[in-house]
Amino acid sequence: MQSEQVEGKDAGGQSVEASEGVDSGDSTGSGSGTQSGDQKGETTQGSGGMDQQEQFQRKEDEAVVQHDNDLSGEGLGQNPGGFEVAGELKVPEDLLAANMGLLDVDSLSVENIEILLECITGSIDRGRSELAEHPGGAPRRYKRWDPRDMGDFAEVDPFELHTWSTNPSPAVWPRCRERLKRCKGGLVAILRDVSMSMAGVNATWSSRVTMGLIEACRERDMSFGYIEFNHHSKKFRNADGSFFSTDYASLSSLAMRLQCNGWTNYSKPLQEVLQEFSAFAQKGGNKPLKGQAHVLLITDGVPTHGDPDAHQERLLAKQMGIVIHTVYLGWPQGYPKALSALSDGTGGRQFAAFYQPESPKERKERLQPRQRVRNGHGVGLDSGFICVVERD
Repeated sequence: MQSEQVEGKDAGGQSVEASEGVDSGDSTGSGSGTQSGDQKGETTQGSGGMDQQEQFQRKEDEAVVQHDNDLSGEGLGQNPGGFEVAGELKVPEDLLAANMGLLDVDSLSVENIEILLECITGSIDRGRSELAEHPGGAPRRYKRWDPRDMGDFAEVDPFELHTWSTNPSPAVWPRCRERLKRCKGGLVAILRDVSMSMAGVNATWSSRVTMGLIEACRERDMSFGYIEFNHHSKKFRNADGSFFSTDYASLSSLAMRLQCNGWTNYSKPLQEVLQEFSAFAQKGGNKPLKGQAHVLLITDGVPTHGDPDAHQERLLAKQMGIVIHTVYLGWPQGYPKALSALSDGTGGRQFAAFYQPESPKERKERLQPRQRVRNGHGVGLDSGFICVVERD
């Protein structure tokens, strides 16, 4: 995830850029003459009577106009979280929260998103509460010593080792203490459908879900990975090439992307994310990921490309201990069988999200049009909300 160039202010209040620029022109001096490049740092009074303060104010005004141009149109997608205060571009300390505030998602839909996230984070927290073998944990039980793992030699029971040494046998090894610790980390990845049918309200809603999950990972100090897919798969990496990241601000900026096109392929993004989980496990000595690896797949349709059942990916995820949760943007009755099989086969949860219109009573009581997000990003609803239900 590449960092963007941001303008700031120097000690004197003058607009400066994060990277050095080149001043190619000569500045105007007093009278009708010009100053050389060596004299550009000097400030003089112009022929029109413009003093130093007026020149400074003019530069300030030009900088504000440039900031306004940067914030217009597609600039929000390129520099999300920036907002104007007293003619200056301010970047908030919490860019994730600022980005969530920019999305045009109504309050009722947000409440339903929070319900969805509570269910998913509940599954994550249960996995994090389980004890796992860890060299820094407390000795909680005994296991049979494996002589191929010399790291456990210090944990071998001395009495059993003495007894075994008098009559050594490879059939029965002495016991050693097993150290266990509750795992505080964990990995979460989101697979977000950006096919053509997701354009508009669905894209904005799924962006808000993504940011909510990023926020939950930040609260739990968990690493997060992000993949967008249509009939292809686009995997986002850090500058150092790693997939899982704790740079939550940059991840939230990626989630602000709302461009949608193409068709739908489940198997390709699943292959990509399983490869990343496998690579991460290999770096950690091939420790099991059970209870510590979760995937959330958001889509609004059935696959048109690749394996429509994602059979091999489902079996591999189960073997690796990866839990796949699925969200279908559509009526619960039309929930795709492939999504249901992915969650059922890996111990994940299933959700359906669909448009719920206002009742006649609610429509009558609401005399004013719905208040939309100021400078909103994305496409929101004028009435009704996105309802979320969990499938059994």
